[in-house]
Amino acid sequence: MNDNSFVIRALLSDIVLRGSSSRSRISRHYGIRPATLTAVVERLKRRGLLLEPERQGRHSGRRASPLCLNPQAGSFYGLELTPKCVYALSIDASGEEKGRLCLPLRPGASSKTICGLLLKALQGLRRSASTQCLLGFADPGTIDLKSGRSKQAVNLPAWENVPLLEFFKINAGDDKPLLAPETLVRTYAEYLHCAPDFPETLFHAHFDEGIGAGFLSKGELLIGERCASMELGHLVLTPGGRRCRCGNRGCLEAMAGAAAIRQMMQELVASGVATQMNMQEFSLAEFVRQANANDRAAEVLAQETCERIAPVMAMITTLLNPHTILISGELAGLGKILLESIRRAIRQRCLNSRHEEIIIKISALDEYAGARTAALLRRNLFLEDSLGLRSETVPSLAAGLG
Repeated sequence: MNDNSFVIRALLSDIVLRGSSSRSRISRHYGIRPATLTAVVERLKRRGLLLEPERQGRHSGRRASPLCLNPQAGSFYGLELTPKCVYALSIDASGEEKGRLCLPLRPGASSKTICGLLLKALQGLRRSASTQCLLGFADPGTIDLKSGRSKQAVNLPAWENVPLLEFFKINAGDDKPLLAPETLVRTYAEYLHCAPDFPETLFHAHFDEGIGAGFLSKGELLIGERCASMELGHLVLTPGGRRCRCGNRGCLEAMAGAAAIRQMMQELVASGVATQMNMQEFSLAEFVRQANANDRAAEVLAQETCERIAPVMAMITTLLNPHTILISGELAGLGKILLESIRRAIRQRCLNSRHEEIIIKISALDEYAGARTAALLRRNLFLEDSLGLRSETVPSLAAGLG
């Protein structure tokens, strides 16, 4: 194997996915000659990108020394904008977290106010104004990657046609920030969390204020034209149904999103169904808590909501045949109710599906997963750019983004 770009990419891919690797593992796994690998490793060590702390020389006679990224190779920042707040997190080049913060978002905030909040979060993490700011941003809507604009965020109406690329170039000093929809970023976060047993295919659905999804195959995200794939919440299931905030009727989000659940809870209470919930301070988190505590109205609506979600997941299973399905967001807190509804729908609706082999589970990631992974993806993009790598042979380090 004489193609050094392949060797470098294979080496870095293994390290960024697993945290560390070894010469023997990479040589064996990718079929790379030890001499070729040694030359590449020594080159990256001289560039200050790799460390091999336990190796004293080329032939130490000891067990395989770990290869890892040099923490001092750079600092990277991740921001995730949601309808409720901004999550911000910083890492060094090895992926170790250096700081985090969360800033609440005022309802009805303008795009100008939101941009100010993003800068405030970024400044809160930066150690000095002179430090280069390499940034990954998880956006709540759809992004036109060609123009670098956030086109529309249904659950954050003021966030429309925002020139993100220009904004971050001017205010963060990053000429090539990583911009991506938050659900795609979180899908990659779920994939990384599967280490070391990475699934060939993974589908991730996020049920919260809005509904979104992502699909990943062999380490690459399905991006689609203009990065607008997997708008799961805006599949029209019942034409002429409830009005969705996107303007259509009968979308999944109009049947199982936060606004829809709030409205249906109010209708149930008005019809005389008992509840302990304070409808003036409704939240999805409280709805889930009450449903799990056997509150009558919340329990009834939780079951109905799961039965609306489940057929869509069966449809996705038929179309994509994923090895693993992961569910995140506040509604994932329904746990067993939701998982059983999905498994039943797949069993009943999917032709020739080996449903018992599909792994379906609730996400174990925290609320900072989007910001953390945005930073990691920007780190990976930095590595690709620094070494002039191309992605014809081995999957992109940035999962097809950037």
